[in-house]
Amino acid sequence: MATTAAKAFPWLESLQRSLDNNPDPTSRWPSLATINAKTQPTARIVAFRGFVKDHIDEAAQKNINPAILNSIIFTTDARSAKIEELQQRRDAALCWYFQDTREQHRFQGTMRIVAGPEWEWREKELSGWNDCGVDWEEVRRAEYAKMSPTMKATFTHPPPKSPLLANTAYEAALTDTASPAQHAAALKNFALLVFKVHEADRLDLRPQPYLRELGGSREGSEEWESAEVCP
Repeated sequence: MATTAAKAFPWLESLQRSLDNNPDPTSRWPSLATINAKTQPTARIVAFRGFVKDHIDEAAQKNINPAILNSIIFTTDARSAKIEELQQRRDAALCWYFQDTREQHRFQGTMRIVAGPEWEWREKELSGWNDCGVDWEEVRRAEYAKMSPTMKATFTHPPPKSPLLANTAYEAALTDTASPAQHAAALKNFALLVFKVHEADRLDLRPQPYLRELGGSREGSEEWESAEVCP
């Protein structure tokens, strides 16, 4: 088994190539696994929203930790169960399958929650990242602005898993004509999940034999080691 070391992020190049070669919208929906209070794994589908670097000017990127720049962004409701799970344990995993190119990407890493200033736990979640050169509130608001009116409205609904009340009218869409109070309520509950990759596992099912590559960052270092292994 040959092992190579590099300061680049080969997993990022592979993932970007898979995204480019799989235009189907479902290719943007990986599965995210976390650990609940009973130490049981819980999984759900999440929507890929891009990378942190997508929000940073190229000149400013030189002053930011590359591992943070290359972190993957997802969005969620700040009242959802996964928030409490991640507050207890930041470890998380992604599994991503690309049907057109028959590739599977699996990632192990840690998740940070970027919530609005109304949440008292916000600063604790961003501990160590507040002065990294990224304006997290600006990124959060930019992602909220990209949401469809229907998606924005979901953040004004009762908390996830709360009882569904009969004869209750839930907001169907928040358009630009919605009141500032409605948008403020939605924005309060709108949060980002920022996933920093520590280990990567790519499986290519096209060739025979299948190709599998494992990679990971050295502890306390940005250097990345990778190796081709038996599938």
